[in-house]
Amino acid sequence: MLDQADGLALVCALALDSAAYDGPDDDGEVLGEVTRMCSRLLVEARKAIRVADDLLAEL
Repeated sequence: MLDQADGLALVCALALDSAAYDGPDDDGEVLGEVTRMCSRLLVEARKAIRVADDLLAEL
């Protein structure tokens, strides 16, 4: 389960990062900022999932 969440977080981070740089130039500034922020949050979530996975493995 954690492996699936880990993979999903990585895919979402990459997709949002791509959308941030491929978005429209005129009105896309806010969308770009939001997608970059979401990308960073998902990367942090992925790190947290890995830590949780490591802790569970030690039990």
